[in-house]
Amino acid sequence: MTLNPPPYTETLEVDIRPEILGIDTFHGPVADRIAERIQTERNGFRETVAALIDIHKEDNDDKRELREKFSAMEITVRRTDRGLVLRCTGMPPGSLLNGDLPARQKRQICQAVRDFVMEPAFPEATDPSAATSRYVRSFVARTPLLDQAPRPRTFVWGGHAVSRDEYDFAKETGYWDALGNGTEFITGCGPGVMKAPFKGSLVAYGKQDYHKRGIHRDYIGFSERGIIAAEAPNGIISELVIFPDVEKRMEAFIRASHRGRIHPGGAGTVEEMLTFLGVKAHPANAEAVYPFDLVERPGGDYAQRVTEWLRTCFGDALDGLMHVHVGGPRSYAEYVHDTGDAIDTAQLWNDALYVPTEIQTPFRVTFENLEALDLSRDQSPFDLLVNLRRFFSSLVHLAVKYPDEEEAWGGELPRIYGDRDILEATDELIRWFAANGRMKLHGEYRRPYRIE
Repeated sequence: MTLNPPPYTETLEVDIRPEILGIDTFHGPVADRIAERIQTERNGFRETVAALIDIHKEDNDDKRELREKFSAMEITVRRTDRGLVLRCTGMPPGSLLNGDLPARQKRQICQAVRDFVMEPAFPEATDPSAATSRYVRSFVARTPLLDQAPRPRTFVWGGHAVSRDEYDFAKETGYWDALGNGTEFITGCGPGVMKAPFKGSLVAYGKQDYHKRGIHRDYIGFSERGIIAAEAPNGIISELVIFPDVEKRMEAFIRASHRGRIHPGGAGTVEEMLTFLGVKAHPANAEAVYPFDLVERPGGDYAQRVTEWLRTCFGDALDGLMHVHVGGPRSYAEYVHDTGDAIDTAQLWNDALYVPTEIQTPFRVTFENLEALDLSRDQSPFDLLVNLRRFFSSLVHLAVKYPDEEEAWGGELPRIYGDRDILEATDELIRWFAANGRMKLHGEYRRPYRIE
């Protein structure tokens, strides 16, 4: 006898949990404001919810496909005896699993509500850098991440489009680091290297019996409004934070961690690397103890390519700011252990670092602003770091975050100005990324600039 499957309808209801939003309960005015903001929010909230629902998707970094797939979805909010309920209707068939979502995806939707409609107020201050840093801290303080027992925490950066060998290396590195050092990781929460360390640490925490011993570790994902629909959180993420822009996201990575690790990637990975190097290179941070490692498996050529490019652009100005480790995952974990004594892991937020306003200020990607970038040595190494970071940030903006914007240029491409050897080395690096599939998961990558 064959039974017909139950008539699931693609409708989802998610209880909005007040404790995730950082409040005790929903009283009248707060509930009304949340409901109004959700239904009027136009800054990517709907696409974010769609990405969190689309659990059966193939990894894809073009959010236009997601937008088309969920074009009929409507989001409403209603009040019930148990509080507020977010209701999604009109979703495409196959969006849900047996008519529902796994609990972790529902939690991520609540975290998205918190970060889109309950963001903290920006503090008033005469020092813009200090005000931005306080805002970033207040954004993270609404989560449990600053109220936990001390533990070593490392941010891990790297590509969403990586080979299987690179993915496995990042997974094994996460495994050995978590097994031997108890490290908790923060990543950009998407696929590729953003997922691999968690796959390794899951096994490591299990082997150390952390749960039964009452030791808690999270799987932390820091994203941003412009990119989360294109690089949706993987299903492992337990604490998701969605920042308003990439600059605040980068500052949070650095301040919420004790050390940083970077694996091979593309333009976004270089943007991240330049952000950290810009912070570390500032004279105010000259005495800061903050290890930053570029790691790669034996036989790879990424580290050599990137370090040669940095040498072309900066000479020896960045020497000592980044350690390059080419070797096995276990040997790197042992290196982390051997170099960890000087790091204070008691604090889960680093207020001592100074993050300059040039790194904190969002760069508006326009044709004119790209042509105004100066990629020459007629400036300090710090200013060149800032401008190169803005250039690579623009590549991510146009390829992943807002791919429609380039179409408004009518086929024209902005000309990038600077020293010839820097321009040629940078263009060669990007071409190499594209040839190795590091710029897009699918399809051909077209460079949105020209050099002459």
